Order: sequence, then structure tokens, then C-alpha cells
Amino acid sequence: MQTPKLAELPVRHGGLSLSNPTTNSKECYRSSTLYCTHLLSTLRGRVQYSPVDNLKCQCEVMPEYWSRIEAAYKAKFKSEVDQFPQDTQRTLKRAMKAGRCLSAMPSTEFRDALTLRYVRLPSNLPTSCDGCVKSKKFDVNHALD
Repeated sequence: MQTPKLAELPVRHGGLSLSNPTTNSKECYRSSTLYCTHLLSTLRGRVQYSPVDNLKCQCEVMPEYWSRIEAAYKAKFKSEVDQFPQDTQRTLKRAMKAGRCLSAMPSTEFRDALTLRYVRLPSNLPTSCDGCVKSKKFDVNHALD
């Protein structure tokens, strides 16, 4: 299973926040140009610089930028996830709600959370459960129960 495009998405959208500058450079350029409109006009001699106008310009642009980028993230997630079988889709959709830990802990837990997020089995799972009386077979479902 390959999920490199999902990895580009933010953690809150089921990804790993490994952004690819080649895929979002046009949007970033467009947004930065809009964000700096007042400064550019000042540099070109069209208006006199005003910190209040500059801040107003920036405050008008940012909500639009974030709504566009959020819509793009949701669309990208949907188009990528729709290519997988139903069980995998459910697991990947759950990753949107349960991925906060991926941005906080670089450890064995991080590696295991990452493998589970992308529907893989963590390495070094014990064969049987040492906490059960009847030594049940140990698997991911048993660990999460």
C-alpha cells in the first residue's frame, strides 16, 4: 500500500505534515501576494504605508486562504482514501480523529501509532498476551481492547 500523498496532509487531516513544496507552491505564492497587497502598493508608490491598513489587508486575506486550503485538504484526503478497500478507508478516516500523538512523541509509541495509522502491523508484537489467564493470541485488536 502506498500513501505518500496522504503523508503530505496535516495531522488533523489524516496525514503526517510532510509538505511537498512542489504541490502547494502556487497556492502559497498566490496567498503571499494577497497577504502583502498593501506593502506591494506602498513599494510601488501607489499608497502611503499605514500599519492599520496593512493589518486590515492581512486580516481580510487569511480567512479566505484558510478556507481554501482546508477545502483542498479535505478533497485530497477523500480522493486518496477512496482508492482503498472499505476496511482500510475506515481506518484512515479514523486517523483524522486520533492522530494528535503523531506530532508529539518520537518514540516506539510514535512508530507503532504511525504503522497503525496506515493499516500496517507494528513490529515486535508478542505472540501471546501475558495479561490474560488463558494466554490468548496477541494481535492489534486484542491490544486495543
